[in-house]
Amino acid sequence: MCVGLYNNNMKGAKKFTRKFGVFVMLNVFCCFLVYSNLPDKTVRKIPPGFKNVYARYDLSKKNECDYNCQTQVQQYRKDTLTEVCAEMGRHSPYGEKQLHAYDVMRLHLDHIYVIDSMQLMFCAIPKAGSSNWKRVILALTGAIDDVKSIHQYNIHNTIAAKGTLLSDYSFRDVLHRVRNYKKFVFVRDPFVRLLSAYRNKLERAASPFRRKFGPRIKKTWLAKLRGISRFNVSFTEFADYLRNQRNTLMTGPEEHWREMYRLCEPCSIGYDFIGKMESIDRDAQYVFDNVINVTENSKIYFMNSSANIHVTGSSDETIFDKYYHSLPDATIQGLLQRYKPDFRLFGYDVPVVSKPNYTKR
Repeated sequence: MCVGLYNNNMKGAKKFTRKFGVFVMLNVFCCFLVYSNLPDKTVRKIPPGFKNVYARYDLSKKNECDYNCQTQVQQYRKDTLTEVCAEMGRHSPYGEKQLHAYDVMRLHLDHIYVIDSMQLMFCAIPKAGSSNWKRVILALTGAIDDVKSIHQYNIHNTIAAKGTLLSDYSFRDVLHRVRNYKKFVFVRDPFVRLLSAYRNKLERAASPFRRKFGPRIKKTWLAKLRGISRFNVSFTEFADYLRNQRNTLMTGPEEHWREMYRLCEPCSIGYDFIGKMESIDRDAQYVFDNVINVTENSKIYFMNSSANIHVTGSSDETIFDKYYHSLPDATIQGLLQRYKPDFRLFGYDVPVVSKPNYTKR
């Protein structure tokens, strides 16, 4: 009887040991995953005086910034990204920590175009010069003869059919391209970008966006209408729709007002060049000379935005003030809450809200 009890106890002990061993191994594995995903808190501090010197060039529209100046401005923009990404609990894309396959699964890669023959990638942010850069991409790949040969309305359909997105590749191929290809992106003051999107997509009577998003935005703004809505949307209604965090802005056409950092993943992908619409001429020239390494010519060059069909004039301070001064303080605060990461990540001063003197610093 004692032998039987002993054997039973031994069997129970062995079973417990096996379960305990499995439990310990699972915990060790989980700890490894958690540790490997911890944000890289290493922040490269911007040297004293450096920030003050190059911050004024960062948004300067003048073309006086030579190669050395541009190099320093890019370092300033990357250091700004590094600091803000760390504050957001994300590792720096310019640090030692490498992107892994399990990181790729979480990323949105459907706005990053790839040219394998040139080992080049470009993230397209709507209302930040993306249409004209798509012209360049199509010309570089031979899909069109020159940047002028395609109508404004055909750009997006053509690149959708003939372009290649980073999201088209396997995890391993994505990692290879992110680690080895040259990458560039162009950004814009977040509030100016929103106004440009509104004036181009919702204010124009002929815009197809009005029929699709007008009713949706009106229903959100005027729920008491119980589904009865019209297509015309005021800027106040548009802004109120955007400040509502329940509106995820994840449908395809809403890319025009989706946050820039959600489109291009700047805390995971280290862009070699971060251009800005505010200095588009200077920055575009640098991209051709030092990123794409193609000399601008009569067929491949960056078309000035004034050549587009629908120029909104949203960067004009008078037009900008006219629209934003009409917004209630609560609406502006809600917009800031949503788009603050864009302001900070890309080095734009967060606006001061003090109606009636709302200022874009």
